[in-house]
Amino acid sequence: MNTSFGIVCPQGWRRELSNIKPSDRYDAIRQTAITAEKLGFDSLWLYDHFITFPPRPEPCFECWTTLAALASETRNVRLGSLVTCSSYRHPSLIAKMTATLDNISRGRLEFGIGAGWYWLEFSGYGIAFQPLNRRIRMLEEAIQIIKKLWIEERSTFKGEYYQIKNAICEPKPVQKPHPPIWIGGSSNSVLRLVAKYGNGCNLELKPSACERKLKTLDKLCKEIGREPSEIQKSLHAVVIVGEDDNEVQKRAIRFFKTSRLSLKEKLDVALKDPKKVLSYVRKRIISSSLGYIIGSPDECAKQLIEFKDVGITRFMLYIVDAFELEPLRLFSKKVVPPIIKSLSTSVSYE
Repeated sequence: MNTSFGIVCPQGWRRELSNIKPSDRYDAIRQTAITAEKLGFDSLWLYDHFITFPPRPEPCFECWTTLAALASETRNVRLGSLVTCSSYRHPSLIAKMTATLDNISRGRLEFGIGAGWYWLEFSGYGIAFQPLNRRIRMLEEAIQIIKKLWIEERSTFKGEYYQIKNAICEPKPVQKPHPPIWIGGSSNSVLRLVAKYGNGCNLELKPSACERKLKTLDKLCKEIGREPSEIQKSLHAVVIVGEDDNEVQKRAIRFFKTSRLSLKEKLDVALKDPKKVLSYVRKRIISSSLGYIIGSPDECAKQLIEFKDVGITRFMLYIVDAFELEPLRLFSKKVVPPIIKSLSTSVSYE
C-alpha cells in the first residue's frame, strides 16, 4: 500500500496563532494549506476542538467551517477532520455537513471520527461528558447513522442513543460508496469499530505500541471475516524539525511552553543552562507514550521509517511552526526523500 504524508494545519488549538494579529490568523491557515498542497502533501487535517489546549481565552478556529473555506482555497489535496467528536453534533447533522463538504471539495473529504476526550470542552460548552464505554457505544450508533444517510434515499434508525425516521440527506457525497472513514483511538473497543466500519485507523503511539495495536486490529478483522489490508493505518504525530540542534531547540521550547503548560516550570529551570534544554526535551519525548518526531531532517526520517516498518502507511503530522512555511519546505525537501528511498512500493507523495 502506498505511503503518503499529510499535515495538520495550524488553527489555534495548540495556541500557535495566539501571537499573530487577529486580521492575519486565517491568512496564516490559508497560506499553510496552499503551500502544503504546492509542496505535494496529500492531505490537510484540522482538529475538531472549540477551545485551546490547555484552555485559554485565545483563538481556536472551528474545524468544519474552516475546512469548507480551505476546500475553496485548494484544488487537489484531501481534506479531513482529526477527528470529529461524535458527541458534539447529532450524527444526522454530521452526515449532512460531511456530504456538503464532499460536494464543495469535489470528492476530497477524508472523514475522521472518534468518541471525544477533552472533558473541559464538553463542560464549557454544556455537552454531557458520558463515561467512556457509553461514548464508544454512541460512536458506533453515530457511524451507522452517518453511513445510512450517505447511501440510502431515506434512512430510519432506532438505537439506544440516537433515532432518525425517514431522514433525507441530499446531496449525497461525491465519493462512492462514501468518503473514507477514519476512526481515531487505540483501545480494543475502538479497534473493533475500525474492523467493522472503518476504512482507516488513526494512532498516536510509539512504533512498538503501534505494532501491537495493528496486530490486534488484524486479529479483530479476521474474527469478522474482513481482510486487514482493506484498512489504511495512519499515525498522528508532532514533528519538531530543524536544520541543526539550535533550530530544533528553539522550536521545541516554543512548542512545549505554549502547548504543555505543565512543562513550563521545568523548562524554565532547564533554560538556566541552554545546553541542557534539547537533552531534556528529548528525554521527555522518549518517556512519552505518544508519537513525537524530533531532530534534524535525517533524524526525523529515521524515526518515521520506524513507523513505516511496523505497518503505518499514512502520516498525519503536526509540524511545529508550519505557519512559518520554512518547516514545511524543510520537511518536504529533506525528510521525505529518505523515507521514499526506503520504500519498496510507490508512494503518492510527489
